[in-house]
Amino acid sequence: MDKKKILMPILGMIGALLLALIITFPMLSMEIKDIPIGILSLDEGVNTPNGEINAGKQVIKQLTKVDNPAINFEKAGTEKELKQNLKDGKYYAAILIPKDFTAKSASKQAKLEVTINEGINPMVTTNLQTMLSAMSEKSGVSMEINSINKVPTELGIKAMLLPMMFILLTFITSLVTSLLITFNLKTKNKTKSYLLELLYIIIAAFVIGFAVSGIIMSVIGIDLGLTNMALYLTVVSLGIMLLANGSVNLLGKKGLIIPILLFVFGMGLIQLPYEFLNSIWQVLVASWEPFRYIGIGIREILFQNAGLWNSSTISIIIIGIIGILLSVINILKKEKKVQK
Repeated sequence: MDKKKILMPILGMIGALLLALIITFPMLSMEIKDIPIGILSLDEGVNTPNGEINAGKQVIKQLTKVDNPAINFEKAGTEKELKQNLKDGKYYAAILIPKDFTAKSASKQAKLEVTINEGINPMVTTNLQTMLSAMSEKSGVSMEINSINKVPTELGIKAMLLPMMFILLTFITSLVTSLLITFNLKTKNKTKSYLLELLYIIIAAFVIGFAVSGIIMSVIGIDLGLTNMALYLTVVSLGIMLLANGSVNLLGKKGLIIPILLFVFGMGLIQLPYEFLNSIWQVLVASWEPFRYIGIGIREILFQNAGLWNSSTISIIIIGIIGILLSVINILKKEKKVQK
């Protein structure tokens, strides 16, 4: 028997195990840590015969000294900066100590104003209120907790799973469609062939973007920005198809490894917040992995009223450009061979 045939099952098993490990490693090594929370004191304090008392400053010292690896307090410079960073997603929550905090402390009416941005990542924010409430009880400081970009309560656990569902349906459909277009629209003229493929890919991207958005939102029964999501997924689908098309045009069937590996490395990152990832994975994978950014973009549309152009759109455009460049390189190589 051929030695290659004997080794193939073993090599295949090892390869499958490595792929499974890559997908699950971010979740297996996950730590609830470093959740960024902005904090700012506007407390004006009060003057007493014994000098000035400023309870706000004491609260900041008390909270920031607590040994809690789950939370990373970051001091904001101004109220405007605090609110902007919360809105932009730099902070998952913001704690504001009001001007009259010290004055109200004597009557036990003083409260910290806490605002949670629920839409950043429901995996974090659903537990953040509980953590802050426990911290309030432990420190003895009252907190008034409010939310922005609220996640619909009827979604429940679906809120955490939706980005994965949108990406799964879009990726699988786009990859299969791109391969069918690439393998079935070949002509002798490479340039005309590619332009025809490009036309089909653009049309298919629109169909996939609107179909996936419509299907998922029909199933969950909630319109969470259908048009914006459809347009965004159109761009995502276009990027995936262009990359797959370019990879296969240049490398043949072996080129499939490029979009598949990107997807495999990104699968475990779609749901998890960056802060929870293993530090090595943060640097080596999460810093560039496009599917992590796509997941962020989907959450911004679903829960933060974002549109087609959001914080992740540029990363998808880069994927598409890389795919086009791969196809152009293939065309130039073929033309050189013909000239020779």
